[in-house]
Amino acid sequence: MKRNSNVFKLAALLLVLAIALSAIPAFAAGESTDNEISETPHVQNVVGHAYNIIINPGKTDDSYNLNWYSYSSEEQSVQWVESSKIVDGFFPAEAYNAPAVRGEMIGNSYRFSATITGLSSDCEYSYRLGSPDVGWTQTYTIKTGNFEDNAFSFILVGDPQIGASIREYDGESWNITLEKAVEWFGDDIEFLMSAGDQVNSGDFEPEFETFATPGFLRSHMIMTTVGNHDNEPEYSRHYNYSDVDQNTTADSGKFGGDYWVEYDGALIICLNTNDSSAARHKAFMEKAIAEYTEEYGDPTWKLVFFHHSLYSAAGGRWEEASYRRETLSPVFSDLGIDAVMMGHDHVYTRAYMINGLTPIDDAELYTEVNGDPYGSYFNPKEGEVFYITANSSSGSKFYDLSDDVVPYAAVKNQESTPNFTKVDVTADSITFTTYRTSVNNELGDVMDFFALHRTEGSEDDNHAPTLNVPSTNYYSADEEFDYLDGITAYDNRDGDLTDKIVVTGEINPNIESILTYTVEDAAGNVTTKQRKLVPVSGTQSVSREETVWKYLDDGSVPFDVNGTQIEWTAVDFDDSAWKEAKGAFGAINGEIADHNGRTPATLLNPYYPEGSDDEGINIPNFFFRTTFDVDFPDVVNLITAEVWYDDAIKIYINGVPVKALHTEMSGSNFGYCGNNCESAFYYSSLRIDDEEFIKSLNLKAKGNVLAVELFQANIGSEDIFFDFGSLFVGKTARNFPFEDVSTDSWYYDSVAKAYNNGMFTGTTETLFSPKMTMSRAMTWTVLARIAGADITTDGKWYAGAQAWAMENGVSDGTNPHNDVTREQLALMLYGLSGKPETVGTLDDFTDKDAASSWAEDGLIWAVANGILSGKGYGILDPKATASRAEACTMLIKYLSVK
Repeated sequence: MKRNSNVFKLAALLLVLAIALSAIPAFAAGESTDNEISETPHVQNVVGHAYNIIINPGKTDDSYNLNWYSYSSEEQSVQWVESSKIVDGFFPAEAYNAPAVRGEMIGNSYRFSATITGLSSDCEYSYRLGSPDVGWTQTYTIKTGNFEDNAFSFILVGDPQIGASIREYDGESWNITLEKAVEWFGDDIEFLMSAGDQVNSGDFEPEFETFATPGFLRSHMIMTTVGNHDNEPEYSRHYNYSDVDQNTTADSGKFGGDYWVEYDGALIICLNTNDSSAARHKAFMEKAIAEYTEEYGDPTWKLVFFHHSLYSAAGGRWEEASYRRETLSPVFSDLGIDAVMMGHDHVYTRAYMINGLTPIDDAELYTEVNGDPYGSYFNPKEGEVFYITANSSSGSKFYDLSDDVVPYAAVKNQESTPNFTKVDVTADSITFTTYRTSVNNELGDVMDFFALHRTEGSEDDNHAPTLNVPSTNYYSADEEFDYLDGITAYDNRDGDLTDKIVVTGEINPNIESILTYTVEDAAGNVTTKQRKLVPVSGTQSVSREETVWKYLDDGSVPFDVNGTQIEWTAVDFDDSAWKEAKGAFGAINGEIADHNGRTPATLLNPYYPEGSDDEGINIPNFFFRTTFDVDFPDVVNLITAEVWYDDAIKIYINGVPVKALHTEMSGSNFGYCGNNCESAFYYSSLRIDDEEFIKSLNLKAKGNVLAVELFQANIGSEDIFFDFGSLFVGKTARNFPFEDVSTDSWYYDSVAKAYNNGMFTGTTETLFSPKMTMSRAMTWTVLARIAGADITTDGKWYAGAQAWAMENGVSDGTNPHNDVTREQLALMLYGLSGKPETVGTLDDFTDKDAASSWAEDGLIWAVANGILSGKGYGILDPKATASRAEACTMLIKYLSVK
């Protein structure tokens, strides 16, 4: 199917929304008893005061080490149980409990750690932290992998380095990357592997806290290694590994040294390459291999990860890595390591297979994949090792590629776009698929792929193909959807099987749908996965191409000197005297100029005007307002936006603050944002999906106000910029609950759409009663909802809708309890549309004379526009009562032509 650019635009906004259920806590905490789970919002720091929660691997794949901070010094524990055993919000009496070890005091908090053991294979667990006295955190869930199939998948990330630019921005991008991992791959992902530099300043606790904020990290184990930026004793406050080699900790504390983990048949080894001794790392790896082999037998694969890349294509970095490369690379070949994963260099590099220090660059030794002659490698010989260097997963910092020919690089890439690599492991194959993960990227944005195979020594093919299918996707209900976009299948023997994928099921743009994906290899091994598709509909209410802004750039401020009045953001504020223009807005040294690839359409005046007391000095604040409309404001549950700015910004909707970025100092810095970032240019996304908060915005059908205050950094700032890329206001479809509306009924789509738009509710929670008639009062109420009218009243339930219908020429307001007829409904819709000129007749209907004369124009208009059709055999039946199903259908058709 052809991909529509509008789908991309909406999907880019929606991708940041989709957090699969595995990443969302199953329950939340409030004032709870020992076993009860009560409900409060999804936040990390709740009752029990536990935050900075991190799950690390235990020594074996059936155990986890947990680490957290708490404001309380009292004894605490981790409590866990199979999720299936939680009934009516209570932990059962047989829930497991592991006492935590309290560590040192950090600021006003204490470090706690505990271990969960004896976990079952392929099982979801619920856990919480705290105690009955201190209070429990909300309950989180985590799912174990299958420990017996020698197959697992994980996400490799490089250098989140929170704080390398602006901590809040880095944290937001880091969260987007992890949300996409869950949305795209769901339960496929068993853990996260981070190749170092989790934070920029290893002794700055707020950066660690931002790193730990994403909900993903409460539902997934993470393996980290020490980077050069977090090689500080504070590193060991946040992680908790087993049997760490104390000879290789460098400056990172007792949990920062080399360690190894057994995971589903594979041996995973982490090295701290801040310790530059290849001899110590070799000794540790020899010991790890020996211990693993003695306890578990030969590993299916030996995987190593660490921070400082040996084989990257970063400018200057690849030469600097020569010492570590020359000392460590031969060791990996000697020890039979299969794959090495690294970070540090903020570029992406996939090396040729390496033996010792020798690149294997003969294309004839590889098998082509999707036009890449080096796309896969079969049956590595002794000493041949695969190396991959991950780019930044947060986009906090990127480096340039080397201009030189890098002799070992099969693929080198720098798009200044965050990415991660999904690693799929089976007993005889490993695939590395690298995805772009900025807010604008979709599942199909694959940057690189490589497969490593082993077929020797095994005549039978017992491994099913790897099938990459998201567990949940949000998509535009108004655009064509490609079922196979971004979906891939790969087999350890047969290679790329994407074109063999079979999809069953259909999507309905009005409700959640399930598609089933199946792929079979030549040996008959089959993989099947299901994908939930959630339609999203709404309005792109603001766009950079069309929206006209009112703005103030003369140095005046639309509130009093104390800054306490914010009426300028309200709906009824008079901005008629303000300038108006389309965005983007900006200036560099008072002139139009490029800002990181974006050029303003409108020049802002950055200086106080001539004749003023502050003539020539930078204006600290600029003010912008525009209006937008909303379809079905009562059912909005989703608002997203994109904004580019320099240097700081506050955003309001209908007078309510919805986001502030880099404005912490503005209140005490003479109006400047005061963050000393005068050359900074930022991008941010806005997402609001809290329905209670959205209700507080008091959205209406017409005339909502989006207001923005823009700040300069300080009196010496040379540039200013503002571009609001888009504002999407809409809703996600709800599960369809009505048992009496079958999917093959002629009115199914109309009922589903009307239900999701909040136009109709059921007669009960599970019944719609499609054949039941509607009263005229009920019809006025539905039409008022469509118009976005405020019909609240202290009188009879229909009084507000009745008054609205009469005032707007929709109805005469009589006989509210009578059933509405087909001709009455047609006339009401005709009135709602403004009574346009009618063209046509009713001559095609044998019962045209049965129509009331006062309804004739409405009936002609409704028939001509396809809103009302006959019942067959040339019968219009105008005086028949309109059933709820008929009314739904007419209303949905009306909306399509209004």
